[in-house]
Amino acid sequence: MKKIGIAMFIYSASALASGNVITLDEMLNTLDKTSYQNEVYDVQKQIDKNKEKTYKKDNYNGVSASVTNKYSDEEQAFVTTGLVKYGDFYIDAQRNNKDKDKKEEATFGFEKSVKDLIFSKNKNNLEKLNITKEINRLQYKSDLETQKLSLIALYRDYRSDELELKIRENGLKNLNKELEILSKSYNLGATQQIELRTLQYNIKNQELEIETLKNSLVKMKNRFYYDFGIKIGERVVEPIHIEGIELEKYISQVGVRSLSLLDLEKQVTEKNLKYLNYSDKMPELSLGVEHNTRYNENRLTAKVSKDIFYFNSELENEKENLKSQEIVFSQKENEVKAERLKIWNTLYSYEKDYEVNANKAELEKAKYEIKRLEYRVGKSGYIDVMDSFNDYLEYEIARDKAKNALNSYVYEIMVRGEK
Repeated sequence: MKKIGIAMFIYSASALASGNVITLDEMLNTLDKTSYQNEVYDVQKQIDKNKEKTYKKDNYNGVSASVTNKYSDEEQAFVTTGLVKYGDFYIDAQRNNKDKDKKEEATFGFEKSVKDLIFSKNKNNLEKLNITKEINRLQYKSDLETQKLSLIALYRDYRSDELELKIRENGLKNLNKELEILSKSYNLGATQQIELRTLQYNIKNQELEIETLKNSLVKMKNRFYYDFGIKIGERVVEPIHIEGIELEKYISQVGVRSLSLLDLEKQVTEKNLKYLNYSDKMPELSLGVEHNTRYNENRLTAKVSKDIFYFNSELENEKENLKSQEIVFSQKENEVKAERLKIWNTLYSYEKDYEVNANKAELEKAKYEIKRLEYRVGKSGYIDVMDSFNDYLEYEIARDKAKNALNSYVYEIMVRGEK
């Protein structure tokens, strides 16, 4: 059984030398470049650009025009009225369709909202958009993080099945060698049939386990491609290496992105409140100048309006919304602290689980060797030897899977702690 670890080392070293390997780091880097989340984020950035362009145009986003044709009792004719507006500029024209000699009347003017000049809704939207852009970026990072964690989980499962497969394959080789020896012994009448049958059934069980693992690995290779667009082919999936990784700096960043998202959402609400408060208190005040062609006169215009004695539900709801966000943010801060403590505890559990299984594997290996010696001197039956072999094999598998789970969890922490 000592040959199991040596064979795995030679296999891995040979693959590494030929360059026919793929690592978890490579897969994560590939996902950074090829994830569908990148395309989704690019679409969102274009949407934000379109919004920014619209807000910057303010009132000068295209020309509006309207024409009406009504019968006037005073004029005893149909009168056509047209209005064309571009931002704060306008032309208001009127024409009598009955009297062709009657001059058309037109008013050219410019009218500016003082309220918008001080602080417009579009200016507020631009300020919110700058915050929203960062929200979208952080959300993209969070969505990509979720995908990376799924990739790590699949990589972990693939490596676990692959580790188990190699251990069982090497164990099967040893059992087949034992079968040759035991068969000769049985033919000579030195071994009972039940002992030979025990070995044969054990070999059959190992073959079934190996077949199941091979099928599982093929399916997981397909999942790498369909879930993440990564083709493995015949490449060897390398073990996860965690040497030299400073976990403290990653764990200290876990939850920072979530808190930042909540804080930015609060900022958007605060921007809404700022404008709603202003709009609620500031009257609608417009100043303008215009020229009328009919009377050939220039005019100054002023308009003022203000709603009073009304309940602004939108403003009050935003105030309550901000309170709710502050409560959620405060709770999230505590949850993040608890989550970091949980990570340290989980990491410790993974480390101890590996140590326990490693110790048990060594113990079961020693027991197996003892049982083999006892069988040779007639102190134990071959069924006891096979039971001991199976225990040893299971703890070998458990040890390597525990190590793989520990290393995978370290990578999860690294991904969750990315800035």
